[in-house]
Amino acid sequence: MIHHRFGPFTFQREIFERITCATEVLNDPVIAFRQIDRAIETARRLCKPVYIEIPRDMVMVEGYPMPVEATEQFASDESALSEAIAEATELMAKSVSPMIIAGVELHRRGLQGALVELVERARLPVVATLTGKSVIASGTQPISVFMKGR
Repeated sequence: MIHHRFGPFTFQREIFERITCATEVLNDPVIAFRQIDRAIETARRLCKPVYIEIPRDMVMVEGYPMPVEATEQFASDESALSEAIAEATELMAKSVSPMIIAGVELHRRGLQGALVELVERARLPVVATLTGKSVIASGTQPISVFMKGR
């Protein structure tokens, strides 16, 4: 018997597939290390959680180290980025009251400083999503002074 088991055997993994960027079940010791490496690389690249499941009967099974696979490095598409910036600039120029909506992605990518710089340069009001609520530290002097004056 497995403690706290409910639904089909794969149910727990299926739940985590909906809230993580990758799931791996380590049920083959020949490829387990590669699966772990792939999950960690995905978590780092996407800045999101992953789920790695080790079946109870595989916990003490020895794995087989494999040579590291070369992973493709992410490169930004400069033309698409330029087009997106131009479109956003045009939309903001036409807007009656533009604002910045800050979300959790800023935390995940470590872009809090870039957000502060954008707010200071653009002098736009900022709202945060529930998960991005601490994206700008309270007490950040330039922003708090600016926002009080609006």
